[in-house]
This record gives sequence, structure tokens and C-alpha cells, in this order.
Amino acid sequence: WTEAALKKQAEAMHKGGYLADFENLNYSALLAFWQSDLGRRVLANRKFLHREIPFTARMSPADIITAGLAADEFIVVRGAVDLAVVLDNEIWVIDFKTDSGNLDQALRIYTPQVQLYGLALERIYERPALLYLHFLTLNQTIQIPIHHT
Repeated sequence: WTEAALKKQAEAMHKGGYLADFENLNYSALLAFWQSDLGRRVLANRKFLHREIPFTARMSPADIITAGLAADEFIVVRGAVDLAVVLDNEIWVIDFKTDSGNLDQALRIYTPQVQLYGLALERIYERPALLYLHFLTLNQTIQIPIHHT
């Protein structure tokens, strides 16, 4: 794992229709993630790794409120998970962010999103999810609790 190897992989992903803005990626920050404890655990389970998993899930008002949002009717959530490790007994959902400012503010903004993604994947794959937000510029991974209704 080197910055050059990561750049080559990003270029290949770009050619495959992913990473539209790959030229602006911070490869040293990406390398730091892959060298972190969570990054090494993901790599140890790479045969279960999935990138950009698209999903559509129906969420109840209770799900939306649990994620910290206001809702009074069922909604459909569509998204794509940056990285997921789908193991036999659980799913690790990892969402990457490039924020470099206030961590508390970023957590308030992104926690509901990753919680909804986690709830959706739990229903789709029928196993519990562990949720992580990784802030590339800050080189910090935060595990996000998932709340069930």
C-alpha cells in the first residue's frame, strides 16, 4: 500500500465509472486510513468488501425520528454506501468524509445519513450493522451508534 498504488487504483475506478473527482483525492489521507486499525480489519476481510453499494429502502416515521430527523410519513431512502464489509454475522458500513473543520458539527450533519444507511443495509442483509464515519482530512474514524425502533 503506497500513495502511488492508491492513485493507480483510483484511476482504474474512475475508468470504471466511479470516482468522478478522483484527481482531487488526498492519497496520503487515504493511505493513513488503510494503515489504521479499522483499515487493517477491512483489508483482513477484503473478500467481503463491497464499494458503492446502491440501495433503496422504505423507512418508517420511527426510523427517521430515530436517526434524528423529523418525519410524519413513510419515505424511501436511496443511497450508495462508500464501503461495506458484509460478513456472515454483521456488516461494517464505512462512510468517508473530507471535512476539515469542526468535528462535532460534521458529526451532527452526517450521523443521521449513516444511521439510515445502516438501518437500510440491516434490513436488506438481515444482520446488524456497525457504522463508521471516517474523516480523511482529520485522519479520524468515529463509530456511530445505531438506534433501533
